[in-house]
Amino acid sequence: MYSQTISQWLYLDIEKVTSNFELQRLVLYPFSSTSITKLIITTIWLFPELHKIETKHGSLKTAWSILTLYTILPAVGYIMIIKIISFSFPIYDQAVKEVVYSGMPGWVVALIFWSNLEDDRDGSGQDRMLAGSIRLPNKIMPMLALLFFVLLVPDSSLILNLLAAVIACLYVYEKIPKAFLPSDETYTRFEQKSWLSLLTQAPNYVPVNQNGAYLPITNPSSTSALFVNTSNRPNNGATSLNSNFPGQGYRLGSS
Repeated sequence: MYSQTISQWLYLDIEKVTSNFELQRLVLYPFSSTSITKLIITTIWLFPELHKIETKHGSLKTAWSILTLYTILPAVGYIMIIKIISFSFPIYDQAVKEVVYSGMPGWVVALIFWSNLEDDRDGSGQDRMLAGSIRLPNKIMPMLALLFFVLLVPDSSLILNLLAAVIACLYVYEKIPKAFLPSDETYTRFEQKSWLSLLTQAPNYVPVNQNGAYLPITNPSSTSALFVNTSNRPNNGATSLNSNFPGQGYRLGSS
């Protein structure tokens, strides 16, 4: 019932997009699924990575990146590649055009590549444990996720997942032209728009300039405590220590 009532309007079908101009499929195909089991599996993988990226980059930036870089762009690239294959090898034309794809594996693969490559680049990546005993280096987790969805999850496109992974790599290593990527200032301006207030005022919304990746270590009131000029201060170490320490110590047995 789920597949017939929802997925038939959403899944990525080359002929329906190019011939019938059903362009909504370029955006909505991740929300289709051939089975509840597949939907549950991808959701379990998706939520932790989505939370991690959103906490680090902000809600609006994460949503825009998923929509453009990891949904529309892979779908357009997939259609172009299939068209090239069909033109170059006419014997496979009908076979490749009849294949349809659905689900969120592309999102999962893209977010895992995005998150792990960023951690590896800034040196914060940590190895993961499989079954509590097998150590998996952080660098191989993206490839394991890609192989899992391509080989074990039905209706997962190798081309779509590869495109999502490649785009994530290009994004992390800043190979995508800046003209195609909104700046943080642009996201901040949009966060102030009244028509986005329902999103930006949500309890769990993460602003782009107040992410959780960096913790503030100074504030105006504590700056003087961190930067102290000691060049003209007399050398009275014991007195200074006693005055700064919040309590006073007593020797055991003394009155």
